[in-house]
Amino acid sequence: MLEINKIADPPFQKLILIGEVDASTSIQLDQMMEEVTSEGLVLIDCTHLAYISSAGLGVFNAYFQDAEGSGNKLVLYGLSEKIKSVFELVGLDQFLSIAENEDEAKKLINESSV
Repeated sequence: MLEINKIADPPFQKLILIGEVDASTSIQLDQMMEEVTSEGLVLIDCTHLAYISSAGLGVFNAYFQDAEGSGNKLVLYGLSEKIKSVFELVGLDQFLSIAENEDEAKKLINESSV
């Protein structure tokens, strides 16, 4: 099960992911990512993300690539060691913007916008 909360925190849009992203819930994540990535600066809080499958990794990879091409910015933060190791295992930590916490994520997104 996945719960996604969307919060406006101008100039950012923040998504809070709670639960698991698997093959069935990745569709929900894909729909929300499509909605927010057109809105500019997006912070994705993974503090309460317990599991992510390859389908979820694919969603993040696709939207990060799209954001680069459109000038939008996305940053993931709050990944547990378990989730972070999944990103590292497949090499996505080399391509995606990942921060330790929300403050670092905001700094990272602002630095990349300059």
